[in-house]
Amino acid sequence: MNALPTTGELFATNQVSPETERGYKYQLRNFAQWMADSRDVHDMEDVTTADLLAYRQSLQHLAGSSQKRYLAAIKSFFEWALEAGIIEKNPAALLKLPKSVSNKAPVFLTLDETRLLLNTAKLPRDVALAMASLEAVRGASQPFGVIAAF
Repeated sequence: MNALPTTGELFATNQVSPETERGYKYQLRNFAQWMADSRDVHDMEDVTTADLLAYRQSLQHLAGSSQKRYLAAIKSFFEWALEAGIIEKNPAALLKLPKSVSNKAPVFLTLDETRLLLNTAKLPRDVALAMASLEAVRGASQPFGVIAAF
C-alpha cells in the first residue's frame, strides 16, 4: 500500500523549478485531501479514473487554466508513480485536460457606446472615472488618443 502523498516529496524532485515544485506540492496535497474527505481513498492503488473525473468535476468553480494546472500535476504524478513502479496502472492515463484558453473574442465598446457612457457622466469625478476606466481597458485595438477626442 502506498499512501497518497500529502506533501508531494515523492514526486516534486529537483528536476523542476522551485515554483513548479511548490505548485505540485500544493495541488497534490489538495487532491489527497479531497480523496480522503470525498471518496475515503488513502492509497494510490485505490484511485480510479472515476475518482479523477469526480475530482475534475469538483474543480469546475475554477478557471479552465487552474483546472488544467491541478489535473496536469495529478497526471504527471501518476505517470511518475507508474514509471517508478509504485503503481501497476495509471488511473489518469485517459484523463483529458480542459482547455485553458477561451475561444471567445474580446468584447469592446463601440465608438457610439463610448460616447454614450461619457455623456451620461454628469459630475466631474464620474467623467474622470469613466475616462480612466476606458483608458485602462483601451488596449492596442484602439488608437491612442481616441478617448481624449471626446
